[in-house]
Amino acid sequence: MSAFEPSIDRLWERGSLRWQRRSAPDAIPLTIAELDVRTPPFVLDAVMGRLTGTGVGYFDPAALRERCAEFGERVFGITGFAWSRTCSDTLQACRTVVDALVATDGTVVVEEPLYPDLRRLARYPRRRLLTVPAPPVPGAPADWELIATTLKAADCALLCHPHNPLATAWSAGGIDRFLELAARARCAVVVDEVHLPLSGRPSFMSRAACHDAPVVVCTSLSKSIGSSGTKTGFAYANAAAAERIGGVPDEAFPSPDTFGAAISLAFLDHGAGWLPRVRAELDANRAALASFLPELGIGVALAPGVTGLIGWIEDESDHLSRLLSMARVDLLPASHYGSGPGSGWRISYGVHHDILDLVFDRLRQARHALTPVAASSPRSTTVRLTDEMRPDEGIARTLRTPYLAVSGETGPS
Repeated sequence: MSAFEPSIDRLWERGSLRWQRRSAPDAIPLTIAELDVRTPPFVLDAVMGRLTGTGVGYFDPAALRERCAEFGERVFGITGFAWSRTCSDTLQACRTVVDALVATDGTVVVEEPLYPDLRRLARYPRRRLLTVPAPPVPGAPADWELIATTLKAADCALLCHPHNPLATAWSAGGIDRFLELAARARCAVVVDEVHLPLSGRPSFMSRAACHDAPVVVCTSLSKSIGSSGTKTGFAYANAAAAERIGGVPDEAFPSPDTFGAAISLAFLDHGAGWLPRVRAELDANRAALASFLPELGIGVALAPGVTGLIGWIEDESDHLSRLLSMARVDLLPASHYGSGPGSGWRISYGVHHDILDLVFDRLRQARHALTPVAASSPRSTTVRLTDEMRPDEGIARTLRTPYLAVSGETGPS
């Protein structure tokens, strides 16, 4: 049986941000990066155990902290670290670590494009930002000369691995090269790896013990088990970074919440088969999406990338926007990530295959309803988007993007 919820009616009733902020009552939002799974039994048992048994008072993080190494090795592929902490979530851990490593007026390198939350975090409160290209698609060369020059001018690089929104990732060799350049530049490296558990890719920390660059990896299990509304994260540092942040008090890292900690611990004890099962379904969805898009005949394609929650649809001429509006399918446009309009769309395809088939059917019908001329002539209307910070901190803003005024396009990144 599929791990994902197959009923569109039940999904429309979900209280998650992704489904509550859809553009129309019958729209299908493939926006926020989360899994539309049926709640795993070990998650239900963990939550009910807190509600009916141990209670929901202050949580003692010792049990979670004592198993950081086990989480690292079994879930995140992280070994060789010299320091670890539990925290509330990946972004908060990144913020605490960057604040410890970089002065408030220091310089931080980020990738371009990048999801808005991480960019804002890097800049806060008044840091200078420099940019390097995101990891290239498999087989394409990286601009190592540009990366080396940029790292020399910075105090820290804040990366997203696998990359959000492009769904690309560094190979083990690419990680080694990046860390070699960072060490020469005396530049620390902080990596948001919240999407790593579903990708099967190597962690930066798995290579960091061999390098002199200070490296900190921040990650979480929550996105991978459909519990992103709960708060639990982990931070791991190599020896070089531990020397610089080891004195940061535990209290500087916001604590996991009671439910998030219980769920994460339950995963270690009862969730062994979950990740392979979900990865297999995501692999199938990605393959189906790659096969379907050329069928539209408008020059769009799924960019090469890694398995996970998200993919990048290449759409240089912005032909897809009108079809999405007519089909009432919500994606996030390139403009949301700072890379300019008309260059692509991010799709979150962590859904049941029946839901993905429904998306395909709607897009086929929309395509057939248009003449070739109409399909290549999108109009410009005002569309309402919401930044993906944490759900309670979303900030709505109005952007201009080519779109047909049949429905809006909403949702954080």
